Amino acid sequence: MDRWHFEWRHALVLYAALIVTNAVFAIIEKEIGAIGAYLVILAMFLVANLFYHVWKKNAVDAS
Repeated sequence: MDRWHFEWRHALVLYAALIVTNAVFAIIEKEIGAIGAYLVILAMFLVANLFYHVWKKNAVDAS
């Protein structure tokens, strides 16, 4: 598959992820403040990146 292969549903998933991220940020910002919210969002991205690399490694190992 081409590296930049992109379908409309990918755009929908990214948009949904943006909405969820904004909702989580707003809730956390009310509870613990803006800096804490930024740190939580950063942690979410780091965990997502970790899962992506593990998933990618498992896909390579399976092929």
